[in-house]
Amino acid sequence: MPRILCLDYGERRIGVAVSDPLKIIASGLTTIDKKVVTDLFAEIKKICDEKEVERIVVGLPLNLKGDNSKKTEEVLKFVEELKAKIPIPVSMQDERLTTIESHKVMRQMGKPVGKNKNQVDEIAASFILRSYLDKFH
Repeated sequence: MPRILCLDYGERRIGVAVSDPLKIIASGLTTIDKKVVTDLFAEIKKICDEKEVERIVVGLPLNLKGDNSKKTEEVLKFVEELKAKIPIPVSMQDERLTTIESHKVMRQMGKPVGKNKNQVDEIAASFILRSYLDKFH
């Protein structure tokens, strides 16, 4: 059964989360380090193929008022390139406050945020995906 993949696009890393086949549960999967991975879109395509992804959700970084920011434009440019290179439908999901929530989870787990940025990005992606999935359940 196909799944939904979520990408939390950041300056250095992309947090990745995936749904279960029933599209009820969102789980952090991995983090893609943009400075290490040579072909970002090939890496995303590989994950999509492995997980039988039918849709990609990308976090949309709006400011607290819900308006576009400089980062929003960067993410929209990434989404256009993603759509051109990977033939899977792409949706956008508001990602406001997901990083703050991720930091909160890390503190509750007793882990320092600074040394676990990859995990923070995965958790943020799972929060974004959870919000997206909630719209349908």
